Amino acid sequence: MVVTFIAFLKAVLREYVVLLTGGTLTAVLGLIERHLGRSVSWSWYCVLLLVFVVIACFRVWEKEHEANRNGPEIYLEWIPSKAFKHDEVCLRNVGNVSATQVTLERFSWPEISFVGPLVINAIHPNQSEVRQPHFVEKLPESSTLNVGHLSEVLRSARYKNREPLQVFVTFRNLNRTVFERALSASRGPGVTGDR
Repeated sequence: MVVTFIAFLKAVLREYVVLLTGGTLTAVLGLIERHLGRSVSWSWYCVLLLVFVVIACFRVWEKEHEANRNGPEIYLEWIPSKAFKHDEVCLRNVGNVSATQVTLERFSWPEISFVGPLVINAIHPNQSEVRQPHFVEKLPESSTLNVGHLSEVLRSARYKNREPLQVFVTFRNLNRTVFERALSASRGPGVTGDR
């Protein structure tokens, strides 16, 4: 977090210097002095310098927002197993740029967890990757692990009155901005993800 904050301060300082050295300060002060008919006091200088700090912060935010606005967007389809095979997940990037370090992190129900995070190095726009996620369900009555299929878990009477199961997916864009999505799983022939 400290490194990110320092990077933010450097970016604000660059924008601030551009505002101060680009003639904007001189032009604004000249207009104010012309309108008042006298020299501007130091308090006006201080107010104007603070306004420039706010403008510099906004410009840094705007550049980051613009760079990430049309970023990657990941959708998930959980494909139930057939004939003793493992479940599969299809992760599709429907965004405009590549998604990197796409990771299935965790489930929202504490009884279900991935054996290890499922990581895909990159998914490019309009492409998808299919993988077999390995997860376990900790059974409360015996403290043992049940390696199951998600469709069976969702149909289990143990979870009848629970909030919808969510799968948390993280990914990055080429600017290394981290995105996290909670994709909902529902009962049915397959588990689909939505934003």
